[in-house]
Amino acid sequence: MTFAHWKNIRASRGFTAPDGSHQRDVIELQTGPGDGPIHFIVDIPEEATWDDVVAKWVLKCGVRVDDKTDGIGFEENWPLDVLGQFNAGAGIKHEWASLK
Repeated sequence: MTFAHWKNIRASRGFTAPDGSHQRDVIELQTGPGDGPIHFIVDIPEEATWDDVVAKWVLKCGVRVDDKTDGIGFEENWPLDVLGQFNAGAGIKHEWASLK
């Protein structure tokens, strides 16, 4: 039930080159101003709701969170690149108990 808050994500996209070959490139999808590393909140109790987690995060970072632009959500909704970063140990991790 890990929760993530991210500002920009990398996505792979396919395209056809002028020579007709199929190629892929990586694009950066920015979701808002102040883009930075992905933040993960870990060890969230099972009874915690999405609203509980967002409220704790807002109190921790002191900024408003807009789920339509900030790209936040629980692990089951992460884009593959966010999951990959988490599995690789990237990003900044915050323990649930340490969030005031």
